[in-house]
Amino acid sequence: MSDLPPQYDRFDGQPAMPSVSQGPENPAPVDVQTARHLWWLVALLGLLQGFGGLAAMAGQRDVFIAEFVRQAESTPGTEPEEVAQLSDALNTVWIPGLGLAGLIFVGVTGLFLLLVRAMSRGRQWARMVLTVIGVALAFMALPVLFGVGNDEAILGSTTTLLLGGAQILQAVAAVGAIVLLFRKESTEYFLPKRAPDNGNR
Repeated sequence: MSDLPPQYDRFDGQPAMPSVSQGPENPAPVDVQTARHLWWLVALLGLLQGFGGLAAMAGQRDVFIAEFVRQAESTPGTEPEEVAQLSDALNTVWIPGLGLAGLIFVGVTGLFLLLVRAMSRGRQWARMVLTVIGVALAFMALPVLFGVGNDEAILGSTTTLLLGGAQILQAVAAVGAIVLLFRKESTEYFLPKRAPDNGNR
């Protein structure tokens, strides 16, 4: 019979290892989960704005190209041949350029969602980056909110209204997510986790 207490391992005389729970050690608080959903909404609204703007530009290609040509003609020293070449080049690359812009929108949105995922797992750096992005979105929405510098003359009043509304809603969702991420329980969730003390010396 061994003289070791029953809580010690009978093979090497070391304390028996406690069983490890299979569940999450530190689940995200409700505020963090809600903030994650708001960031998803921010990403979705960003995609809607991006593709909505691209669709408007594709449908009004002649208007946009005419505006570029007018600006080129008003530039001192511009020759008529150069203006004609610019018009031909814009007509050639317009649709492929919009397609490339759409792919960039999708890629940036994917990176943004990876950032949101890292935040939901308690990464402090991801929370700070999202905070900076959210503040930037809020400031960019201010001119739209007060009707400064709209593109109604080019995009049309309906398109401008829809895109502006989506941008304002995006900013509101971002600010709401930031507020939730800096509440008490959320802040504690992002604090560095200490290793458990087993009492061993």
